[in-house]
Amino acid sequence: MIFSLRGVLFLLTIIAFAAPGVRYLNVIFNTDTRWAFLGLLGIALLVRGQHFRAFHIRFGLLLGVYFFWCFLTAIWSEVPQLSLLKSAAFAMTVIVLVGAGHYWATHWHPKAPLAYLQAVLLVALLAGLGGAGAGAEEAGPGIQLYQGLSGNPNYLGMLVAMAFPLALYHAYVCHRDRRSTFSRMASIGLILVLAALLWWSASRSALLCVLITAGVFLTAFATDKKVFLIIALGLVGTGTAIITPELQQGVYTRLVIKSTDGEDIFFSRRGPWTDSYNAAVEGGWFGLGYGVSAGDTDFAAGLTANQYGREKGNTQLAVWEETGLVGVLLYFALLATIIAELYRGFRFAVTKEQRVIQSLLFGLTVGMTAVSVFEAWWTAPGAPESAIFWATFGVGAGMTQRIMAERYGTKPVFAAMGGAPARIIPAAPRA
Repeated sequence: MIFSLRGVLFLLTIIAFAAPGVRYLNVIFNTDTRWAFLGLLGIALLVRGQHFRAFHIRFGLLLGVYFFWCFLTAIWSEVPQLSLLKSAAFAMTVIVLVGAGHYWATHWHPKAPLAYLQAVLLVALLAGLGGAGAGAEEAGPGIQLYQGLSGNPNYLGMLVAMAFPLALYHAYVCHRDRRSTFSRMASIGLILVLAALLWWSASRSALLCVLITAGVFLTAFATDKKVFLIIALGLVGTGTAIITPELQQGVYTRLVIKSTDGEDIFFSRRGPWTDSYNAAVEGGWFGLGYGVSAGDTDFAAGLTANQYGREKGNTQLAVWEETGLVGVLLYFALLATIIAELYRGFRFAVTKEQRVIQSLLFGLTVGMTAVSVFEAWWTAPGAPESAIFWATFGVGAGMTQRIMAERYGTKPVFAAMGGAPARIIPAAPRA
């Protein structure tokens, strides 16, 4: 019965990956149960014959090569068991979430593809608003970083950033459909609440993600001069407020250096970056093994590697350290294919609705890629960012397929049980 509830397992799986760091929610959704939810979602796709759907997307062959290389590094890995387990977790996460996201956009909820982010929005609001008395982290003299129920300001900030596209879309829909004043005010209120949580957390990487997402979102209105002008004026007004003398110093110390006694914008990242660079050089061409931290062989097998390794602070250096320069080349090729596929849907969108939705999916993907420069989530398959990134790509790839099919008057058909790649047949004549 649960397999027929139109993607409910997809939503639960997203919550399961987003909530382990959130107090109270992690009683049910934790680092152990998230894999159970992922497994159930994989079974749901298997029942429908869609378990290899991820390989039917353009990046399928390259994805398979990347998986193979990650598994291969276990042969010379400093911690072979860790490399094997983490490679398996990575492959399972990508295959299931990309496949489920694609199926969500083409079958489960083709009329509301962004609805999968409701799961992230729910977790973000519970983590942020539910922790009003949970205290804050001391970043420096006079600087308090709000963490809510998440226990970490950056964790809360990224939850907010990943939920932001849905809030922007709701505001757009309320304006487009000229809904009641209450609905429009509520949509604006949601954006303001998320913006406040982002400000309180002072997560610079999350802010970068939101700015990139909003920037790409604005390009969807390039032909609508009136709407574009209103949004642009709003951004100019916000920028003017930020640069006024009364606010400038507070913004600089809170968001830029996150301290009142230092001037180094990268103070919190300089140490991890230095360590990761040295380890990456040690990794050479073939790496030290997927998931491995240089010089650390103390790994206790289990469903999580949270207690293993060090903070790497940068995805690209982490990929180099773990899978070598060969892995780096495959990583950039895979990433370029992902971004190109989503941009294709954005560029060739048939309707404005499609363009707006694809701009948010494309913007979130690019934003999270930018965040990876400061957070090594790519090599942590159980991380919330990793799960949302792959789910977002799956939804975006599904949208791209629908857009191209509509644009050229064709209808996509998928082979059952992961057989031959998807084929295209002429669509029925329009009335």
